[in-house]
Amino acid sequence: MSGEVLDTAARPRRQDGTRVRRVGGRVVLILESGGLELNQTAESVWMLCTGTASVADIITQITEEYDADEEDIRADVVELLEELESLGALEIVAPA
Repeated sequence: MSGEVLDTAARPRRQDGTRVRRVGGRVVLILESGGLELNQTAESVWMLCTGTASVADIITQITEEYDADEEDIRADVVELLEELESLGALEIVAPA
């Protein structure tokens, strides 16, 4: 994304090469740069990154799941998606 504002109509999709392990009840992504342990909220976001749900859909689902403030969730989801994209764990597909 490199400085761009994340389009909430974009659809995050997990990269095929990203390996996923469950360690001690947590999901760990195995990346070229090392392992990344996801907390429960990040795991929920990760599971929604199938290429069918938009960023806006993910924000709505996480807001409802955790009964939290949408603006806080929006900021956290966008930050997580941008981090996962920069690590090569997912691709954020622009809307058609």
